[in-house]
Amino acid sequence: MDVNKWNAHKSSRIGDLKVLYRYEEYNTEDLIPILRDYFGYCDDISNCPTIEIWNMLDGCRAAYGLCFEIKYDEVQDEMYLSYLLSWGGPSEELRFYLTRKSALKRITFVYQDWSEFYEGTLDEDEFTTATAIFDFCRDCGILVREFKTFIKRQE
Repeated sequence: MDVNKWNAHKSSRIGDLKVLYRYEEYNTEDLIPILRDYFGYCDDISNCPTIEIWNMLDGCRAAYGLCFEIKYDEVQDEMYLSYLLSWGGPSEELRFYLTRKSALKRITFVYQDWSEFYEGTLDEDEFTTATAIFDFCRDCGILVREFKTFIKRQE
């Protein structure tokens, strides 16, 4: 697999996710064109208060990606939370590898396209973004819900 191709996909996806999960680090003026140009907001939002802009981004976050799911990697004997971002050529996901007590062990970005597969680590800023996603999943109950679903599938 061409690592440059993997890195381009990773950088693009993590860039989107940074805006959606770390928007409080941006100036409101910088978020408005992102909402208009990338997420399709066509109303005049230039005079919206910051909290309204953040609420719009929360709505975009809810629609971004496909699903969260706990999976078990039998080869590595590890459990991870998968955040599936796209499927069907190519497939992209973030994998949050967990300890037995559901603490975060490491995070990787996976790219798959037919016979290509590559899984690699994140740089510091990307890791900060991915950690914000994991914290969101933990804080809003996604992690617990997915653990319960995983256990039911094993029964």
